[in-house]
Amino acid sequence: MTETSKSYSLRIRECHFEKYLKGKGIDIGAGPDPLVILDGTVKSYDFKQGDANFMEDQKDSIYDFVYSSHCLEHMKSVRTSLFNWCRILKPGGYLYITIPDFELYEKCNWPSNFNLDHKFSFSSNYKRSDVNRINHYNIAEDLEPLLNSYNVNLIEAVLQDEGYDYSLPAKIDQTLNGALVQINIIGQKRL
Repeated sequence: MTETSKSYSLRIRECHFEKYLKGKGIDIGAGPDPLVILDGTVKSYDFKQGDANFMEDQKDSIYDFVYSSHCLEHMKSVRTSLFNWCRILKPGGYLYITIPDFELYEKCNWPSNFNLDHKFSFSSNYKRSDVNRINHYNIAEDLEPLLNSYNVNLIEAVLQDEGYDYSLPAKIDQTLNGALVQINIIGQKRL
């Protein structure tokens, strides 16, 4: 999976490296496609470094940004993971997460046809009551209040569908052809 690299030019165009992804950061779930930034340093954090649900070896309030691309949907607990990801973020720092969109990636099917390790789904449109599952998060109704309880204000939640062809059949995993099918979540920890 190269979702971080696929998103690089979009982040350049949107000035995200100047606004959010600078200073001392951590890339949770970096794998073979770690984040590269223009100004600062990024610590890659994956299985070898520890459990991303708990971040036990990471002190509180030490990072200017916490970045994670296509990792949250694999965690044991969204609540626990986000609590700890926000815990290690400095006040004023940025939480920057990308997650697959339930409509474009999962095609509103569960479990996912393309990745059976997905434990959670995320959508700006579909609510838990629409899909009748507790492991589904609506951005406005579920994720934003959760982040707020962890002292993080949601700045933006944007669907990124660059390269996605809405006319293709649902059986095609368009991420394999370079399309983005993700929601970009950016939040800032309150001072």
